[in-house]
Amino acid sequence: RRGCPVILMHMRGTPETMRDLAVYDDVVADVLRELTARVDTAVAAGVARAQIAIDPGIGFAKALEHNVALLRGLHMLTELGLPIVAGVSRKRFLTTLAGLVPPERSVSASVVAALAAWEGGARTLRVHDVAETAQALRFVLHPQKLSFVQPDNIADIHQPVVNQTVLLIAGRGSDAAAAIVAHHQNVL
Repeated sequence: RRGCPVILMHMRGTPETMRDLAVYDDVVADVLRELTARVDTAVAAGVARAQIAIDPGIGFAKALEHNVALLRGLHMLTELGLPIVAGVSRKRFLTTLAGLVPPERSVSASVVAALAAWEGGARTLRVHDVAETAQALRFVLHPQKLSFVQPDNIADIHQPVVNQTVLLIAGRGSDAAAAIVAHHQNVL
């Protein structure tokens, strides 16, 4: 009703209960169905569809095999016709697959996951290792199609965004969320 953009993320339960709820017949189809229901609920509550972005919730209420399958099948979520946001940086499943501890050592795995998310249709990526991810994306995108936001300069994103393909968010929590919302406000 206030015209605010929203990101609807898939998750079951709470951080305390989500592991027990990571049961899927087909994780991609189930996430798509559940996100569709969330989008319908938001629209029915008065949120303009054009103000909605979706996040598959990689790492939330999903086991390792679910996260891998969801990354591989991310393109299926594009059928909703909404922007896809993905936060795959330094996720536990990446360090498990790569055999890395601690998560800060998973730069290459995080970059590969970010590229996979982009290939699957995500155009907003939440990352920790901005320079490394940007370098990899430059192999598949023209440099002028990258936009960078760091928590200390979120206000910069309030300027109109032109020809942006991928937004890389550096940071966590409310700062990153504010940057994502501000970006979608300008491009939707």
